[in-house]
Amino acid sequence: MEKFSQWRPFLPPAPVRSGRRVGQAVLEGLLAYIIGPLIALVRLVALIPVIMMMGCVEMFCALLYFGAIQRLVHALLLRPLGRLLFVLLGFYRLPHTTISLKRGRTSHQLSDTTTHKPMQSGDLILANHVSYLDVLYLYCRYSPVFVQHDLTPRPDRDPKFYRVGFWHALIHCYTVGESRSAAHLSRMNLAQITKEARRTQSGPVVLFVEGTTSNGRALLSPLGPFSICQDFDPATSLHLLLFKYPLNYPSPVFPVGNMLGHWLRLCCQPVNSLQVLELDPHETPQVPNATPMSSPNGSNAPAVHELNHQVAQLIANMGRLRTTKLGIREKQAFLRYYYKRVQKAKH
Repeated sequence: MEKFSQWRPFLPPAPVRSGRRVGQAVLEGLLAYIIGPLIALVRLVALIPVIMMMGCVEMFCALLYFGAIQRLVHALLLRPLGRLLFVLLGFYRLPHTTISLKRGRTSHQLSDTTTHKPMQSGDLILANHVSYLDVLYLYCRYSPVFVQHDLTPRPDRDPKFYRVGFWHALIHCYTVGESRSAAHLSRMNLAQITKEARRTQSGPVVLFVEGTTSNGRALLSPLGPFSICQDFDPATSLHLLLFKYPLNYPSPVFPVGNMLGHWLRLCCQPVNSLQVLELDPHETPQVPNATPMSSPNGSNAPAVHELNHQVAQLIANMGRLRTTKLGIREKQAFLRYYYKRVQKAKH
């Protein structure tokens, strides 16, 4: 992996070959080649009917006209099935913890002062992105609207976001650029998306600030959840989330690779873990009014840059992550180089 060192935040965790004792190596071999495949086989048999039931519930929800009824059916049926799916994948505990970045605040004080207002339709969830499991967790817990950045160069005033479905967000989590399935989607300002979600009761809006997955060791250079002041929706509450996975091999993090192969290795693990951290609502920044402050088009307004920087810094501080200058453009270059070498290795 030394040849990829310049793209270190995009590299998946690698197995440690040196410094292991004989007993540890034997145990790892048994787990990898005997115990793990047996566990995966049992899990796959149990996972197939659960996934089929989730698909049936999803199709039934699509037939319902009112968003509020869709969300009710989702909460009653799809959320328990989603939790069962995570259990079958080895995630027996999914702690969702509210944290504070202020020094001196204990968990007891935090629980006393924090009023856990339920997530509302039209609220904006901003999070880091480490794996396709992030998408699955958010979908099962909140039934949200997923939003992606439009990377096509456009004038500053043009909308920079478009809505995508759950399957698109899941399958294309680690890729970069616009897929054919999203080419026909209309671009919208972020405020238009949140207002529409609130009006139709479609659920909260999810935006991954990095725009692609990393290996969780650092926060990629964020694209910025807000492009222009017209993205501001003062009625929207921000919710900052951080996904944390163990970084030992094999890990649930998925920055690059074959998704099916990664999923099968995940099934071979006896236990997997995921921790979700949410910032105390009292420390989450508020969305200002959509009034341009410096330039006529609002693209360089100080409020935009200040809010983007504040969001990125808070997410990094939540996980004690270092920020890196590498971002989605560097991920594009890495993917081209990575898959070129993979194809060359096959031949």
